[in-house]
Amino acid sequence: MPSTSTKPTSGSPWSPPSPSTLLSSSADPAGDGEELFRRVAVTLLVNNVDDHMRNHGMLRAKDGWQLSPVFDVNPFSRLGSVDSTPVSRNDDPSNRDIRNLVSSASSFGVDRVRAAEVIREVETATATWREVAVSFGISPEGADAMSQAFDGPNRETAKNLPVPDRPRTSGSDHAQPRTVRGQFDYKRHFPPDVPA
Repeated sequence: MPSTSTKPTSGSPWSPPSPSTLLSSSADPAGDGEELFRRVAVTLLVNNVDDHMRNHGMLRAKDGWQLSPVFDVNPFSRLGSVDSTPVSRNDDPSNRDIRNLVSSASSFGVDRVRAAEVIREVETATATWREVAVSFGISPEGADAMSQAFDGPNRETAKNLPVPDRPRTSGSDHAQPRTVRGQFDYKRHFPPDVPA
């Protein structure tokens, strides 16, 4: 596999390695590209400051290389105090902005409509972080100490991220009525007298 170094060389400008570096070896670049995009969205929504390309691995499967299960996710409660891997060339490593992830979605093989949908899905999935933490025995005070990591500015941005309409094509799953969160909208699809 190609090198995925995240270290600058002395005296040279540095930019993060492209997701294509990792995905070029994938047996399913489209599926792994969207999954990698989803993982970066999680990283931004939980302020994982230890995110770099060496924390995204590949495993050899029967059909070829595939993205490994996620690992080494470390939410960090002090926003802006640590430089992290920037999401794009325009990103500030000490204050990463989820909108830059949307802007760079094509480098993951994800279109802007799907990018917005994925970010909204991840925001919904991580929104109950406090209840999950307490259910695993974290004290309410301990959860409060991590609130900046999980309830930072990227969460509000993700909640308010507009999801553009996808062109409807007959026979496509995307042609079905969807809620704002991208879920199938049974109420719009079935008349009231037909059970869903």
